[in-house]
Amino acid sequence: MRNVTQAVLDWTACCKYNWAHWFINLENGDDEFIDVETCLFSGMVLSQSRNREEMAVGSGFNLVTAIAIEDEQTTRSVCEVQRTGGIYCSSEFVNISKGTEFAVKSLDGLGRMLDGEPYAELVLDEERFLLMPISKLHFFLDS
Repeated sequence: MRNVTQAVLDWTACCKYNWAHWFINLENGDDEFIDVETCLFSGMVLSQSRNREEMAVGSGFNLVTAIAIEDEQTTRSVCEVQRTGGIYCSSEFVNISKGTEFAVKSLDGLGRMLDGEPYAELVLDEERFLLMPISKLHFFLDS
């Protein structure tokens, strides 16, 4: 696995800059920015894969693994996809050990659900995921 933590941090900074300077005031800025965010992720993070065939726009976050950088005993948002497609989040106490590996469901460089703090959606099981600040994680690319 290849450490791409700095690339993820650079991606979040790039997303924040581009959002604030180009998209925030557009009528459909949220919708327009999704494609930009995806392309930036592909170019800045996934491009570091040794297997270029896997690096394609839209291949998403399934090649990324997150590892906790410290022990955590705190309350975090745990979310569940509902049958209707909506997402329900609740605050739950979590106990995470340093070095715990998670599959990444997605990353939000703008921190839309954590008051502007970039976060990762970390897979807990088939239906539930945990919101964790990017600053608490190291990221690795399966390459």
